[in-house]
Amino acid sequence: MQRPSKIWRQRLRWLGFGTFGWLLFLALSV
Repeated sequence: MQRPSKIWRQRLRWLGFGTFGWLLFLALSV
């Protein structure tokens, strides 16, 4: 079995990219 930390790290990375994308989208839409 893989360590859960690896999965959480991947999820956190995706979450970070998501929030960054949203901020970029909001900045461009204004």
